[in-house]
Amino acid sequence: MKNVKNYNLKNKVIYIITILLSIIYIITFNKIFTKDLDLFQNNDEYLKAKVIEIIDTEENEYELGLNDKHIETTIYFKAKILSGSEKGEIINAAQQLNDMYAGNQKQIEINKKVLLMKVNYFEDADYLMTEYLKSDYLFILGIILLIFLIIFGQKKGINTIISLIFTCLAILLVFIPSILANQNIYLWSIITCIFIIVMTLILINGISKKTLCSMIGCFTGVLLTAILTLIMSKIMNLTGLVDEQSYYLQLLDTEHPLDLKAIIFGGIIIGAVGAIMDVAVSLSASLLEVYEKATTEEKNVKSLIKSGFTIGRDMMGTMSNTLVMAYIGNSLSTTILMLVYSGSIIELLNKEMIVVELLQILVGSFGLLLTIPFTSLVCSFIYCKTNNLKIST
Repeated sequence: MKNVKNYNLKNKVIYIITILLSIIYIITFNKIFTKDLDLFQNNDEYLKAKVIEIIDTEENEYELGLNDKHIETTIYFKAKILSGSEKGEIINAAQQLNDMYAGNQKQIEINKKVLLMKVNYFEDADYLMTEYLKSDYLFILGIILLIFLIIFGQKKGINTIISLIFTCLAILLVFIPSILANQNIYLWSIITCIFIIVMTLILINGISKKTLCSMIGCFTGVLLTAILTLIMSKIMNLTGLVDEQSYYLQLLDTEHPLDLKAIIFGGIIIGAVGAIMDVAVSLSASLLEVYEKATTEEKNVKSLIKSGFTIGRDMMGTMSNTLVMAYIGNSLSTTILMLVYSGSIIELLNKEMIVVELLQILVGSFGLLLTIPFTSLVCSFIYCKTNNLKIST
C-alpha cells in the first residue's frame, strides 16, 4: 500500500513538472524565435461587429470588354462593434459583391456577425466587411468537444485536453516561428515531435512501463519515417515547389529563402507522428493487458511477441487507411483539379504536388508498419524481463 502511495505521489510530481517544463519550453522558444518577426501587426485594423440596420444598396454596371458586363453591388449598413477599444460603438460599414467572382458572399442580413476592416475609400462608410464571423462558432464547437472529452474521458479526458493544447501551441508558437526565423527545419521538426510524444504520453499515462514502451515505439517510428523521407526526397529530386503557397514562401525573405524541401520533411513527420503515437500506445496497452491476464506459462517473450504481431495486423490496415483518407481529404480540391487538367496518368503521377501527397501516404504507412513489430519487441522484453512494478493504466 505504501509503495502504491509513493508511486502515485511520484507520478503527480512528474505530471506537474511536465506541465511546467512544457510552459517554459513554449514561452522561451517563442520569445527567441519571434523577437525579430512582425506577426499579427494589423490586429487593430480588424473588428468584430453585429449588423443592426441595412441603410442602402447601390448597383453599378461596368464592362471589361465587348459584351462582358458585370454588376458590382454595395450594401451600406450600421453595425455595433463587438471587439477592440471602440467596443459598443455604432459605425457605418459596407459590403461589396461582384457577380464576376465565384463564391460571392451571401448578402448581409440584420443580426449577422461580421469581420470589418478599416478603409478610407467610401464616402458613407469607414469600414468594409471582409468575412462573416466564423471563429466564434469554431470556438463554441471546440468547447463542446472539450466538454464531451471530460464527460467520457474524465481524468484522462482532462489530460487529453491539456496535451492537445500544448501540442497546438508547440506547433503554432514554436515550430512555425522557428521556420520563419530561419532555424534548422530538420532539427526543429524532430525536436517538436519528441516534445509532443514525451509530453503527451506522460500527461495521459504517467510514468510506467507502458509509457516507456510507447515512447520507444514512437521514437522508432518517427525516426524511420524521417530517414525514409530524406532518402526518397534525395532520390526523387524534390524541389519543394508543390503549389502556389510554396512560391509565396520563397518571397518572404529573398536574402535567406526558406528551405522548401525541409518544410515538406517537417510536414510529413509531424503529420505522421499522431498516427504512429496512436499505434504505439494502443499496442503497448493491449500487450500489457494480455500480459497481466496471461497464465504463468504464457508470460514469456515469444508468446507476447506473437500476440503483438496479431494485434498489430488488425491495427495496420485501419491506421494506413486513416493516413490515406486524411491526406486525400486535406487536398481533395487540388486532387480533383489535377485529375481534370492532367494530360495523362504518367504526367499526373510525376507532378510534384501529387508526388508529395503520395510520399506522405507511403512514408507514413511505412512508419506505422515498422512501429508495430518494434513496439511489440520492446513491450515483450520490458514486460517480461523487468521486475513486477505498479503500472498505471
